[in-house]
Amino acid sequence: MEIFRARNIFERILSFYASPICWSGIKEKILRLLFRAAAVGGSTTLITRSGTLSWIQAQIALKDGHEVILRQLASRLFETCDQTKVHEWSSGGVKKMVEGLAGKK
Repeated sequence: MEIFRARNIFERILSFYASPICWSGIKEKILRLLFRAAAVGGSTTLITRSGTLSWIQAQIALKDGHEVILRQLASRLFETCDQTKVHEWSSGGVKKMVEGLAGKK
């Protein structure tokens, strides 16, 4: 995780995902990588340093066909992050954002 963070890999893949040349198969691999990062303790970094939840909101609004997976990713990131740290960092905004994403269909 530290190597990816230090090299800005997450910011790069999030940017690539949003580009018009990124096809569906690659988008699915990027989403799997983000789920994997959450599984190994990277959720707090993805939320606080990479802006992943705001990015998820933007991608859901674009309706690229991966909305369900993106909502699941947002929930997973929130469930596995250091919630105390994230709550302090966002003044409670992250919890409200994730709840809003989970409530939308």
